[in-house]
Amino acid sequence: MYDNRWVKLSLVDVEPPGVERFEHHVVRLHHVAIAAVIDDQDRVLMMWRYRFVPDAFGWELPGGIVDEGEEPLQTAMREVEEETGWRPNALEHVVTYQPMVGMGRLAA
Repeated sequence: MYDNRWVKLSLVDVEPPGVERFEHHVVRLHHVAIAAVIDDQDRVLMMWRYRFVPDAFGWELPGGIVDEGEEPLQTAMREVEEETGWRPNALEHVVTYQPMVGMGRLAA
């Protein structure tokens, strides 16, 4: 239905067991990596950013879209440096999260 660099929207035919067949919209998003960088005083590095869609400022963790051929840890490290100017010594994977269960999925 819609496909660009940032988001893909498709219509799929679904027939769950015991339920009448129906069409369902699916949003496909790219994988992203977010970094929670903590210093030796247990403070978390965050950025005060403006986002135009909600028309609001808010605190955010550094992160972004995982580029093709890039590992999520590499993305997180790159994004921290690009967005804050500081490069962490090391990062470790903590959690994988699906933000829109049942309606969205990460693009392959």
